[in-house]
Amino acid sequence: MKSMRGYSDIFTEKLNPNLGFDKKETFDYGLAIEGGVGEMTHLGLNRWPQEDGKLAEIGFKDTSIEYLTETYKLGKHLIHAVCLGLDLPEDTLDAIYEKPLVVNRFLKYPPQNTPQYPQYGQPPQYGQPLQYVQPPQVGQTNEMGAGSHVDFGAFTLVYQEIAGLEVLYNEDQKLIWKSVPPKEGTFVVNSGYILEKLTNGFLSATKHRVINRTNQVRFSIALFLDPNPTTEIEPLPKFVSKENPSRFEKCVSGHKGVIFGNKSIYNSIQDKQNQNK
Repeated sequence: MKSMRGYSDIFTEKLNPNLGFDKKETFDYGLAIEGGVGEMTHLGLNRWPQEDGKLAEIGFKDTSIEYLTETYKLGKHLIHAVCLGLDLPEDTLDAIYEKPLVVNRFLKYPPQNTPQYPQYGQPPQYGQPLQYVQPPQVGQTNEMGAGSHVDFGAFTLVYQEIAGLEVLYNEDQKLIWKSVPPKEGTFVVNSGYILEKLTNGFLSATKHRVINRTNQVRFSIALFLDPNPTTEIEPLPKFVSKENPSRFEKCVSGHKGVIFGNKSIYNSIQDKQNQNK
């Protein structure tokens, strides 16, 4: 992945390199929440756009900062709720979330069924018409807005208003892709690899992807709640026993972005076979 800072054009990111480039545009930024990792640390400076025209009208930077700050508060409640749901003290994960790594991402997905896409490398200016070219040839990109993967951190909070998010679901011992329909006034919560590791596999990381099958542009927002990148992560004692030994080695959390490929809970061949279901 890239540095999780600033704007990236369509067809520039591969969340799953086995499947090619993603059909999406992104804007990433982070803050030093509660003294945690922010600008100039670990991921570098935020790359805010110049605010003029529409961006100035909506106060883009201030609004973005407010959204991240308020959504992070919700995330903290979620972390405590998960601990209680696992019959753990509410503050069990507070130590690894001291000075956390928090990144927010705005996403734009063009419809998958349109024959043309915005010209690569030239994001349109607000109020100006889009310039179009023929899409890349088959084989140069995949058929997804976001290639299938799991997030590395513990939780991701996703806000969406249009369908497109799909999760890999175990139905009667058969893995199938299921759409996650939007519901007004709610967030989708994806569990990540760190949570799977902390629970020694009791809670699995959510395998997901995005395919915009609508005839509308799909916008979504994803807030990534990662632990302090310098903290060590290993399965919690509650989930390790003689009968259920640790499946994961201790490691420094860091910032790995996403996990993909055969070492995860799916493989790209199966992914392609299920793609159009």
